[in-house]
Formats: sequence, C-alpha cells, structure tokens
Amino acid sequence: MSVLLLLILANGPTASFTFEDGFVIARVTKDGRPAGVCQIKVYNGTSSPPLVEGETEGGVGTFPLGGKAGLVGITIDGKECDLIPLQVTGKEISPSRVLLTFGSRPCCIVAKKEKETPIPTDQTNEYLTYGILAGSVMLIVSISMAMMRGGNAKRIKSTD
Repeated sequence: MSVLLLLILANGPTASFTFEDGFVIARVTKDGRPAGVCQIKVYNGTSSPPLVEGETEGGVGTFPLGGKAGLVGITIDGKECDLIPLQVTGKEISPSRVLLTFGSRPCCIVAKKEKETPIPTDQTNEYLTYGILAGSVMLIVSISMAMMRGGNAKRIKSTD
C-alpha cells in the first residue's frame, strides 16, 4: 500500500526553487516533464494582494521574492496549489523542492511566534537589603522596649 501511495505522490506536480542574482527561479514539473504554462503569484502575506504575477515558459519562471521570505502560489491546469512559504538565507532558498498540493493546505500553517520571556533580574540583593533593614528596625524597637520596661521590672526573689 505504501509503495502505491509513493508512486502516486511521485507523479504529482512538483516545483523546485533556486536563488540566483536576487531572483527565484521556479521549475514546475508534472509527471516528470515540464508543466508548460503555469501562473505564479508571489505574496508578502496570506491576506495581501500578490506582489508579482506572471506565467512560466516551459514550466520555468523567474521572479523576485520581495524580501527574504514570501509565499508562492502556482496555478497548474486551472487549480492554484497551496501556498508555498519560501525563505532565503544567503544564497540558499528553502524549501528547494516541494510536491504541489491542492486543498490540503499543509504549507499554510505558520507557527506562532513565541512570546519573549523577560529576563529575570537578580532581586536577591534587593530583598536581602530590605530584610536586613526591617530586621534591624525590629531589633532596635525590641531593645528600646526592653530598656523602658527594665526600670519597672520586679525582681523575683529566690527561695534558697
């Protein structure tokens, strides 16, 4: 069963990407051959209008990405594939090759950006200072009260 699934997936349309001189070169194939004329749309975000729209010639198209990352939609046989997130790092682009999917949207899920956790400051010294200060005040008050009561205190006689 898995071999059959692999053969079906292997024959699906694919796109490969390279990055040269600031432009993305896309090669779209279907059944192992160039896909012919396909429409390509490049987006800056999922809800924005396309930055670039155009067609491939012989399954090959060249386009700017509009930054270091973007989403690419490829329409083949009248159906637009799920958006493909592309990321440029130096002279490399990833992913370099994808299987085009239609309607399953595996490429569109973007991980939420993690919230930055504040770096804890060392408050031990601050708490220690306040603790020593409070303890000192309590000690002074206790000694003062003991001294005031000391003059009025009655001595207990021993019964020896």
